[in-house]
Amino acid sequence: ASAIGKLGEIGQLGIGMAADITILKVVDISENLEDSWGDIRIVKKAFVPIAVFIGGQLHPINADRRWPDPVCATECPARVARKTTMRWPDLVFAIDSEATYW
Repeated sequence: ASAIGKLGEIGQLGIGMAADITILKVVDISENLEDSWGDIRIVKKAFVPIAVFIGGQLHPINADRRWPDPVCATECPARVARKTTMRWPDLVFAIDSEATYW
């Protein structure tokens, strides 16, 4: 399932050993970012993590992380591991009941 929250959060549901949750927000930028295929391109919008829950516990995030697409957050584990100090969970969206689903 995917959803967009009231503040522009975007996410999708993934099933795993624990209900790991990552909430991303879409932000306006203009810079070069590596996409999920490993290509560097100039993007106008990017996804930034605003909350990460692993096994039900809130974990700190690296606020300068940005991806041009949410796939890159989960399919680039080696690149993510080099840039963060925590295990990046499966991309999961947990959005409140007023979210818009598509």
